Amino acid sequence: TQLNTRFPTVWTANHRGRGVAYLRFILTYNKDKFTNQPAITCIVRGNHVYDHRDSTWKYSDNPALCIRDYLLSTTYGLGAAAGEIDETSFDAAATLCESLGYTCNGVVDTGRPVQENLSALLTSCRGAVLYVGGTFQLVIRDVASQSGITLGHDEIVGDWDYELPGLA
Repeated sequence: TQLNTRFPTVWTANHRGRGVAYLRFILTYNKDKFTNQPAITCIVRGNHVYDHRDSTWKYSDNPALCIRDYLLSTTYGLGAAAGEIDETSFDAAATLCESLGYTCNGVVDTGRPVQENLSALLTSCRGAVLYVGGTFQLVIRDVASQSGITLGHDEIVGDWDYELPGLA
């Protein structure tokens, strides 16, 4: 290819780009006509991911679908086996992500460790991946759920006291 010819030490014949998005530009720059090199920006829609809920492959920015895809991918992800995915938890998480308006938009750097990329993906949905009983489960922390308990007179037995943090 032209990339192999122009950049033989950077882009070898083993760099095929199959299954991943990449973009190649060849620009002719005239320093007499332009004071700076042009800034190139792109709007990119990511990979097609599988939605287990309706058995379709499609573009989606749903974090649960993107995380599932990353866990399964042998090209750019963890490479987990399909049987290691708890589809019920991922389906529920995908539906919750849609209802809360969570989206996953970014770039996965395959030069980074898998755990770092997974952690970055999880920030798009307040999620956590658990490995329980040989399967990966996705849990989304619902913003509407309570993180504490309510105690009333019936739950308190005996004398009690409390202390506010930072106050002596």
